[in-house]
Amino acid sequence: MRRIDRILGGPMCATLTGLRHLTDPFRSRAPDQPRRILVIKLAEQGAWVVAWSALTDALEMVGRDNVFVMTFSENRFVLDQLGVVKPDNVIEVRASGPLTTSLDLIRGLRRARSEHVDATVDLEFFARSSAILGFLSGASRRVGFHRSAHETSYRGNLLTHRLSFNQRLHVGRSTACSWRAGRGPRSLPAMESRDLTAAAPPVISTTDAERREVRSIIESRSGSGDPLPLILLNANAGDLLPLRKWPEERYVELARHLLDRYDMLTVVFTGSPAEAAAADRLAAQVGSGRAVSLGGATTMRQLIASTRCRRYW
Repeated sequence: MRRIDRILGGPMCATLTGLRHLTDPFRSRAPDQPRRILVIKLAEQGAWVVAWSALTDALEMVGRDNVFVMTFSENRFVLDQLGVVKPDNVIEVRASGPLTTSLDLIRGLRRARSEHVDATVDLEFFARSSAILGFLSGASRRVGFHRSAHETSYRGNLLTHRLSFNQRLHVGRSTACSWRAGRGPRSLPAMESRDLTAAAPPVISTTDAERREVRSIIESRSGSGDPLPLILLNANAGDLLPLRKWPEERYVELARHLLDRYDMLTVVFTGSPAEAAAADRLAAQVGSGRAVSLGGATTMRQLIASTRCRRYW
């Protein structure tokens, strides 16, 4: 997906920008306030957690029935756990191959047009595909990040409400800005600079049964009947943005330091099924029976339950 975005994204953005300049004079004027909103964020599960403010802002404006999201299928779990968007309003895109992904994107655009979406909020920072999707959705109001000083990838001129990407601003605050800017006029200033605090997402609760289940998994991996307390380390071996990764050897060094200092501690390396081999390798490099890999061994729900474990049950 990234390769397609990099190779084809630029030319497609340039072509659609030219098309926009030709067709804009004939488009009907956008309504003063949006009625149906599509939020686009394809990659990264955690992004939907920090996008909580943007989602709640959209819900407050148009109601739960009128907010849609487009994301990869692997992120569906997080949205369902947050419970902010109606399940039927989640447009899933499978990332299992170019053909499957392309067909799902076409279906998603048809769905957006059939739902008469009139506003999109693009929460991607660097990807061109989301800017293209927003334009092709037919929405007359399109909010997203624009490379005003060349700090991000070329995305054409497909947005009606353009935000500058600020790497010094927390992502939660950046996404909180997105829809607040979209509610305003196209001309500057697009929004007031005060009160940009991002709302905290809800805490996901887990049951005693789920915590016992994940404890059993950890015990089987560690060979210990009493592996608590736990410290979870996620080396993010499959990160989509390698630039922001911490070197893997630092995780090994940190794990060794923690185990040397706290003799009752168990360090658990986590990860998706695609990251299982890397998590296993890091746990082995630590060289301790109290360093365990759970890469690919738990569901996301079980991983959340592991953070609720306590020293005593």
